[in-house]
Amino acid sequence: MDSVKYYSKTVAVDPKAARSWEGLGFAALESQKFSDSIHAFEKLCELDATDGARKVRKAGRQVRGLKLPEWDAKFQHLIDKCDSKGKER
Repeated sequence: MDSVKYYSKTVAVDPKAARSWEGLGFAALESQKFSDSIHAFEKLCELDATDGARKVRKAGRQVRGLKLPEWDAKFQHLIDKCDSKGKER
């Protein structure tokens, strides 16, 4: 079973498990399923804005290294969104 499928199953079992959303985000990123990755990191930020923002920044650095400006911009937007959620709490 590939890691995207594995983490998809774990979030289905417990949708409030931040670590599962984190795993899905990075697994999808590794598979270059960027939309799925962004969705997973959005959920992570909803559950844990402070740690989620840190993880999204890490993912954003990985995307930036791929030199994909469209996805880099989308991840940067998500980073800003997560950072603002973390400051609200």
